[in-house]
Amino acid sequence: CVMDSEVNAPGVPKVAGIVGMSGRDGNNPATVTGCRFQGKLTCGPRTGTWGPMAGGIAAQNHTSTLEYCAANAEIIVNGSSKNPRTGIICGYANYSTLRSNAALGGSITYDAASEEQGYMRAGRIYGDAQNLRTSDYQIADSSITVNKVTVSSPSDKDGITVTADELKKENTWEQYGWDMEAAWKLGENGYP
Repeated sequence: CVMDSEVNAPGVPKVAGIVGMSGRDGNNPATVTGCRFQGKLTCGPRTGTWGPMAGGIAAQNHTSTLEYCAANAEIIVNGSSKNPRTGIICGYANYSTLRSNAALGGSITYDAASEEQGYMRAGRIYGDAQNLRTSDYQIADSSITVNKVTVSSPSDKDGITVTADELKKENTWEQYGWDMEAAWKLGENGYP
């Protein structure tokens, strides 16, 4: 699946380019594979225990797998929202497996008062995770910003830093688990 769009969801708890929530019931896990999103996601404000969750592929991934997905997303959380969770791939991962995903570019902006900025949980790959089962081979373009600042000390939620030029080389994708012979090829835009 490929999606190129803009989603504006004021006051809605979850916004995503592909799937709002995958899984949830432990007996019905989902696998989202081979999806790609490019576009803009806007949500918030929202009050309550759970703030907004936004992700280029999934807003919330619960008991499920996201693999071989890529996103280039501009994500904006507007207004005062308690505990927003935002990632270019996934906003909130709970009991999840994340494998060989790529944040191709974009930005995350939490448009709230300065005293609320510390509540934001954001990352180039995922914003927040609990009981993460596996997070292998996540890669992210070095130019992605969170609140207009480039990520300087990447953690697991930010993925492995690669440059835009490296993302347009087959050997980069092969190094991080993508089968560029049988399953994928670089498209006209230089990405699988």
